[in-house]
Amino acid sequence: MVWNAHLQLAYGFDQGRTLPTLRRHEGPLRVQKGFTPEGEAVWHQIVVHPPGGIAGGDHLHIEVKANAQAHALLTSPGAAKWYRSSGSDRPARQYLHLVAEDQATIEWLPMETLFFSATQAKLETRIDLHPSARVMALDVCCLGRPSAGERFDHGQVSLLTRIFRGDELMFQESAQIDPLRSQASAGLAGHAAWGSLICAAPHLEQSLAQVDYRAWQAELKSRGLAATLLGNVLVVRWLGPRADQGMSHLREAWAFLRPLVLGRAAVRPRIWAT
Repeated sequence: MVWNAHLQLAYGFDQGRTLPTLRRHEGPLRVQKGFTPEGEAVWHQIVVHPPGGIAGGDHLHIEVKANAQAHALLTSPGAAKWYRSSGSDRPARQYLHLVAEDQATIEWLPMETLFFSATQAKLETRIDLHPSARVMALDVCCLGRPSAGERFDHGQVSLLTRIFRGDELMFQESAQIDPLRSQASAGLAGHAAWGSLICAAPHLEQSLAQVDYRAWQAELKSRGLAATLLGNVLVVRWLGPRADQGMSHLREAWAFLRPLVLGRAAVRPRIWAT
């Protein structure tokens, strides 16, 4: 069976509280009840894909909008598993669209994505930001299942991420990953897993001026991380053997950067402790 699923969420801000204003779904995409572990200004919510895996021909479409001054943090209950496709003419697809309006904030912090061997996957992310809006987006991926001895010896993963402020394209990154490219020195250099934390905020360069940047870069390097500042977009990257390592390191980077980027202490989603 092929699943076509669409989830549309929106959040508003009223009298110091972020609250959900829209929840619409078709097919197997849901959200659990939200909660406010760091006060009512920030709404935490868990996005759930009940089938537990994405197969060839499946199409997931997720839209999240934070209206003026709202702050939404979204995560997931477990790894997203992309299963083998029956052929290259039936790829599985995911489209993620994040929209943050005036002074709004979205934190997209899902668990890792696992691509099983023979996966045909196409993932596209578009982030639209008001000039005063902010976003922190985490993404960790793994080819095959290294812990089970499964290699990614067949298949292809296509990735595209774009960030806009108004009509201006601030950041774009695309990749085509297959077994050959995963081994190439210009690709993954034989590593099975990779990840990134993207932070975009107005005056980000000034915020990071509080940090001893060289010392921080050296600390990142010791953990297999590297950071690139492109104007008001910061990208922290990781490359390694297993997704759980990437999740741990990039979550630490998120915890370090959140006070600088968002002006808030790092309150980890409760499900991360399970």
